Amino acid sequence: MCRSDAQVLGPHSQYLPKIVSIFAEVLCNGKELATDETTTRMISVLKRFQQTLPPDFLASTFSTLQPQQQLMLQSILST
Repeated sequence: MCRSDAQVLGPHSQYLPKIVSIFAEVLCNGKELATDETTTRMISVLKRFQQTLPPDFLASTFSTLQPQQQLMLQSILST
């Protein structure tokens, strides 16, 4: 994880659930809340989290989302 990720995520990644929740809300609402460029950047950040954070930590974070949000993020991260 790069230094800027650590700063954004906070101590012990305590802000990750809120960040992922916001990203999921925006991504589920498509063009209503974000431009294509912003959506692409958000997906890139989520993929970086997937590569740098422990899988069980990310999975527990996803489990706090609504089912449709979980499915959408899993779909995005599996491509």
